[in-house]
Amino acid sequence: MWPGQVTEGLQHMTRAIGRRRQKEHTAMGRQAVEERDLSQERLRTENEIDNAIYALLCAAFGEGDSREIRQAVRVRVALQPTSAELIDGVCAELRERGLLRWEEQRRATACNVMAAFLDLPETEREDVSLAPPEWDLAA
Repeated sequence: MWPGQVTEGLQHMTRAIGRRRQKEHTAMGRQAVEERDLSQERLRTENEIDNAIYALLCAAFGEGDSREIRQAVRVRVALQPTSAELIDGVCAELRERGLLRWEEQRRATACNVMAAFLDLPETEREDVSLAPPEWDLAA
């Protein structure tokens, strides 16, 4: 899965989450849930962005304990990056460091991680930092 396929992967995960929710709501007597394209959703706050980078590094790439990598990824991406830009930024940084193996599979996993992250309510994505305190990028 290359950069152009990240969008397709996120759209697929969006549809899967929408179908799952639709089944849950139908079983509970409710109507269908909206379906949205997560590939273009922008992350807005620093904490939300940091949490997304941390989730990607830990869950999709197995590099969660490196503050340096996390900071370098943050520098690579826009002020309000899309999920696809975050995935591309993580891959670029890991590739540059020689740490990116099985890129296609890692990108596919990253799409799943971002879809799950974006499925959380906004307050859960940004209010509580998933990163350990020693990873505070403001320090």
